[in-house]
Amino acid sequence: MFFSHQRMSYCFNSVCVSLSLSDSTPAIDSSYYASSSNMKVEHYQSLVERGWRRSGHTYYKPDLTRSCCPHYTIRLDAAKFKASKSQRQTVNRWNRYILGTEYSAKVTKLCARSREEKQRRKQTFDLQASVRAPEYATLDRPVDSKTKKRIEPAHKFEINLESDSFSIEKWNVFLSYQTTIHKEPESRWSHESFKRFLCSGLDRNIIKSEGVTRKLGSYHQCYRLGGKLIAVAVLDLLPHGVSSVYLL
Repeated sequence: MFFSHQRMSYCFNSVCVSLSLSDSTPAIDSSYYASSSNMKVEHYQSLVERGWRRSGHTYYKPDLTRSCCPHYTIRLDAAKFKASKSQRQTVNRWNRYILGTEYSAKVTKLCARSREEKQRRKQTFDLQASVRAPEYATLDRPVDSKTKKRIEPAHKFEINLESDSFSIEKWNVFLSYQTTIHKEPESRWSHESFKRFLCSGLDRNIIKSEGVTRKLGSYHQCYRLGGKLIAVAVLDLLPHGVSSVYLL
């Protein structure tokens, strides 16, 4: 384990320049670091609950008393979360784009909802059902009585949970994100540095308990639109929660 303080690459707060650990040393980012190539999910769960995070096999905990830009943990109880009006509108807008008006009209005609169901949908918003509604794997695609073919959505949207292994398509999404969002030059990253950063996480494991199968460890949740990878969520599936490492 070691301690380090240095200027944060994404911090441009002018106040940071004036802060210091001593009279002569600029203090921007102050953190404790540790490294492990075989971290168990149970151990990392304990670290996360104590404010630690990871980048590849490097684990760090910011020293909030000596950092000008402290890290604030965003911890969400999924069971108690209520989507805001703008969040509901965003989900509905995305679903309309994926499904398309033609698909929605045909399916509504073939699979008409009862008055009670329509009323329930107006009064309540099922976040989980709404978020998963446009996923192609579970999408209702009834057969059109005229064409005798299944009704297809305007766009094929797929979400897959994959190992945190390297691939060129993941690399291309990552490089586009870094150069566009963080304005970094392409030379800043190589295949190897990307692997160390986002493709070398916790060991994966599958456990079964009381008839329920659970995946634990580090995974890439890949989002594909029309077969093209458009986003990747780097996730650590832990015994008591999900830790979001990076979204690109």
